[in-house]
Amino acid sequence: MILHGENYFVAIAAVAAGTVLFYGVYKWEWIKNHVHPKLVDSIGRIATNAQWWVALVMIALIGVIFSPYFERDRLPFAGQSASSIPSIIREPPSEDDVTRATAPIRSERDAALSKLTNATKELNDLRQQNEALKRSPEQQNAEKVARYIKLKELLKKAEEARSILLTFDIHSAMRTWPTNRESQNQNRFYREALRPMLNSDQAIKDISNNAYGKTLDLDKSPPEVVNLLFNAPGVEDFQDPAVRTEYRRLYFTNENYKKEADSLLSKLRLDFASISEAIANTPAGDSAIKD
Repeated sequence: MILHGENYFVAIAAVAAGTVLFYGVYKWEWIKNHVHPKLVDSIGRIATNAQWWVALVMIALIGVIFSPYFERDRLPFAGQSASSIPSIIREPPSEDDVTRATAPIRSERDAALSKLTNATKELNDLRQQNEALKRSPEQQNAEKVARYIKLKELLKKAEEARSILLTFDIHSAMRTWPTNRESQNQNRFYREALRPMLNSDQAIKDISNNAYGKTLDLDKSPPEVVNLLFNAPGVEDFQDPAVRTEYRRLYFTNENYKKEADSLLSKLRLDFASISEAIANTPAGDSAIKD
């Protein structure tokens, strides 16, 4: 009981009683000579009376049977019952236990979601194909002509924006900035000097959005390490370190604008050529091409 932490008071009392009885046996001869003879005679009759022994044995057996170890573990099948009978009180499962237990379910869920996504995409594709089949050849041709006219206009604007980016001189623009970087007019000079570049940047974004419904992310400044390791042409003309860093950033930003403008122009030209071929030799197409 002490080892298992069950009822310390009863366990200590039993040990104390056992100690007293053991000491009584050890000093029995001395006790007999110092207590009343009738008490010794009574104890002797109890010790030699079978009824007392039977009663004590029955009480001991009842105590053993109802003790927690025997009653709970069902000896002699304690090993078997311990594994077969679940414990009433359990600790809550850990996060790893929950993850392992739900892994098959999550795998099935992910597979089902993937199939659902693919099925949804296939359904949308079939709907678009069905709508295309429902449209008459005249309507399809009219849509191509309208697309041709739109691409022609956007292609012209894209070429103009690209031409400005190619001819824009950042070096000259920055030479006009105030030498005092704390000047209150610095932001105004900044905007005015870079207005052609910024306008072309916005034009490229708008053209991409109008043509393909996608806005290009052109604001990708190179990492600072690139700005420091690779000098832009003419950077040595700027003595102020902050101005040199800004010149490098603007130079590489403009290079990125030109690269994206070239990519957009190539795509517009391919689409324009494809639609031009599709509407050729049709009344509406010939009229649009002539205009």
